[in-house]
Amino acid sequence: MNKSIPKFFVAVRGNKVVYFESNLSAFITGLREHINNLKSLSYYDKKFRKEKIIYHTDTFKHEWSLQRLI
Repeated sequence: MNKSIPKFFVAVRGNKVVYFESNLSAFITGLREHINNLKSLSYYDKKFRKEKIIYHTDTFKHEWSLQRLI
């Protein structure tokens, strides 16, 4: 693994990776194009410090898993 990438975030829907990024701020900003009803960046920052996987259901009842891999 590349040591210059300290974290890696992915968004999965239906067992397929839909979006990924190595920076949480860029991840949440880019993810807003795919998922509606997201919370603030500070919410996900605190949540990812405690958990590696966050489950999210959007307004269209689509199930998403947001994961921190590293």
